Amino acid sequence: MGGGSGVWWALAGAGGLALLSGGLSGSLAKKKRLAPLQRRLLGVSRAYGSVDPEAVIRAQDVVISALGGGHDIGSMNAAVATLIGDIQYVTGNPAAGLPEYLIYVNDEIGRDGHFTRVTLARSTKYDKLVEWVTREVRRILKAARKGTLTGRTPARARRKYDARGITVSDQEALALYKINAIAKGLGRVADWIEVERPDLSRLTWNQAKRASDRYHKELERIARAAGVLPGSVVHTWPDGWTLQNLTERKQLQTEGKAMGHCVGTVQSYWYAVRDGRHAIYSVRDEVGVPHWTLEIELEGGRPFKTLQTKGHGDRLPKGKDTCIRLKEALIDVLGIAPGRAISCGDMQHCRARIEKLLAPPQQRSRRQR
Repeated sequence: MGGGSGVWWALAGAGGLALLSGGLSGSLAKKKRLAPLQRRLLGVSRAYGSVDPEAVIRAQDVVISALGGGHDIGSMNAAVATLIGDIQYVTGNPAAGLPEYLIYVNDEIGRDGHFTRVTLARSTKYDKLVEWVTREVRRILKAARKGTLTGRTPARARRKYDARGITVSDQEALALYKINAIAKGLGRVADWIEVERPDLSRLTWNQAKRASDRYHKELERIARAAGVLPGSVVHTWPDGWTLQNLTERKQLQTEGKAMGHCVGTVQSYWYAVRDGRHAIYSVRDEVGVPHWTLEIELEGGRPFKTLQTKGHGDRLPKGKDTCIRLKEALIDVLGIAPGRAISCGDMQHCRARIEKLLAPPQQRSRRQR
């Protein structure tokens, strides 16, 4: 199947081939309200798809791969010839090319059916980065096509193609290597962008990556002073506090040590995170010190239910400011339904306050009277 690395996922969707007969399904876009990330991904396709479909395909892959934690999706390393071979195989049309490939991908993005590990139908820290990523991918591909892309492709990257008998020029291999590097590093750069809010129109990827590295080194220095390792920032409050996703065993261990509870010593917590059944989040102040640890049950990769909310020494949350912050973290940011967000026993002191905040205005006024 043309190397088998491009649209392998296309074969899984029944009726997928029918979508290739036209552009992005207008009826689908009208019937279904698209999330910000979906709109942005489809927006760059409208802007650049007719002039540079490869750049759009690559940029969409970068963002969606980063959303999945840097997961190496099928087409990330696929040469252009492989992508074309795949779409010709899927459609049975020997004249199909990258425009047809992009049409299929756009319909999958609109239906949120593109990938099994992530969902696009939600707000993410990548929403406002799609255009910038597309610009950087286009810049890399433009240089490669001119033969002016500088750098060296690691031998291990070349072996991926040689092992499959795929012919790839040095410039194309180098371009794909650089684009993959963006996908793998975009999560940390997005954290820095969310906090610092730089003018992306003035930044190249390399400049942003260097600034992000400096920022995270400083975070690590501060966190080490507090005895914790930083996680991935999923939300930043106006006062500088953050909600961080802890995805590594060492992060759980230092969190538990700093907080005086067992999230880092009881192995079942790590196994549940590793296996994708639970997620551990840390609410940290402006200098990176943790104050609350949240254990969340996942369903289909999404936050589904609050299991625990523990403070230092396993104390339970209470107090107006704490309850409001946890309400924002659990319901507004993570998107957990209110009933499942505050039903666990740990939220007993915050439950009534949060229910009051969630009540319609007229009900709140009656209670006040």
